[in-house]
Amino acid sequence: MHRALALRLTGPALVGAAAGLFSIREAAAMVPAPSATAPGCRVSFASGSDWTVYAADPTAPGTIAGAPLGHAQPVCLGSSSRGCPTGALIYGHPAPDAWLGETAPLGAAVWIWAPGVTPDAAGDLAQYVFVRRFELPRVGSAWLQLAADDFAEVRVNGTRVGAIGSVEDIASAAAAHSSLATFDIAPYLVAGKNTISVTAQNGPSSYAGCANGCRYRENPAGVLFGGAIDVCGNPKPLGRPPDRPNNSAARVPACTTAARGFARERGTGPGRWFFGWSVALDAPFVPFAARSRQLADLADGDGLAYRTPPSATHPVAFMNPTNAVRYPGGTMSLQPGQLALHPGRAGEYAIARWQATEPGRITITAEFFGLSSHPPYPPTTTDVHVRRGGVTVSGGFVNLGGAGNAFTHASRLDVAAGETVDFAVGFGNGTYDHDSTALDATVCAH
Repeated sequence: MHRALALRLTGPALVGAAAGLFSIREAAAMVPAPSATAPGCRVSFASGSDWTVYAADPTAPGTIAGAPLGHAQPVCLGSSSRGCPTGALIYGHPAPDAWLGETAPLGAAVWIWAPGVTPDAAGDLAQYVFVRRFELPRVGSAWLQLAADDFAEVRVNGTRVGAIGSVEDIASAAAAHSSLATFDIAPYLVAGKNTISVTAQNGPSSYAGCANGCRYRENPAGVLFGGAIDVCGNPKPLGRPPDRPNNSAARVPACTTAARGFARERGTGPGRWFFGWSVALDAPFVPFAARSRQLADLADGDGLAYRTPPSATHPVAFMNPTNAVRYPGGTMSLQPGQLALHPGRAGEYAIARWQATEPGRITITAEFFGLSSHPPYPPTTTDVHVRRGGVTVSGGFVNLGGAGNAFTHASRLDVAAGETVDFAVGFGNGTYDHDSTALDATVCAH
């Protein structure tokens, strides 16, 4: 639901901010100070419509950010949302006060998002970056507080300070938009030119339960932040002492997803992923041997990533690595970054397998979701299973036996190094036609 955000510095010395570079060498003599610092030493900043928005973080090493997209726009869940500013974009969400409404500690901060977004635009996994550049005569204590729907990462001068929320763990995402996290940013600031950015991302459609992708009115996105910098070099806290900084990554579980494993992204979490098939649930797992960017006789299937048995098209694991929705075969919609499994003609199971590389406790969340939904084609009808070391932990159906279009699972397990967890899809009613089933599986190590 997010991208990186720039900070609004407030105070008389910051008039004329349109150029994006703010000199505050005289700010110490002009900005009112809290009691905890010498008079005139506090410079505050807050999220608002004066932040510049990018498609990628221009401060991140190796990133080509491109031209700015414009200025951030204030956003609200509903017209009755607490503190909703005049002129803000109203998403029309049915829970207008689901976001943090107590913004007093952040001064003039408001929830913001990218320019040009509308309530009916596609919002799943959208990401933006909001950036502010400024100068400091010297640096003492400094802090930033942040809330986001659903994920946000703070960088100062290109260095990662910390992050909140998640696009993989809905509980972490919920906590991020209903409370403030505090970061100590003083160690990353320098006397002279500085850049602060907040990268924010919206969560997937599964967070809102949309069958065919969500609009912003169903899966809204936003970020809220503010803070203060002591420009007199005073090391003691400014005004309102921030809560305990949460920069440490040790308190956050390391997570990995099946989609990331399929894309072979490195350093994205614990364990490792394999993709393959078996002739039956209790039969040996056989890794897929073939990879391709197209599947024979599949319209609009080019550009997707496929893994299949040698000289066969099914069973198959496939993913949309592009930035656009694809419609393989004209029978389904495959969202950007979405992973799917399709069983074989003779009932072979398509399997995503996670393997532990060290012992420990893990949590598993998984959603199997039927993709066939374009009339006049029939819906997906599959049997789905979560199995640990060859033993079924849970299982069910998609659009069979009274079941709906999705099956979900969540559990916590203690695993040994080398132990496996399988996510398997079978053909359910005896035919493999139209049985593509999306898999959104996450494994977190604690």
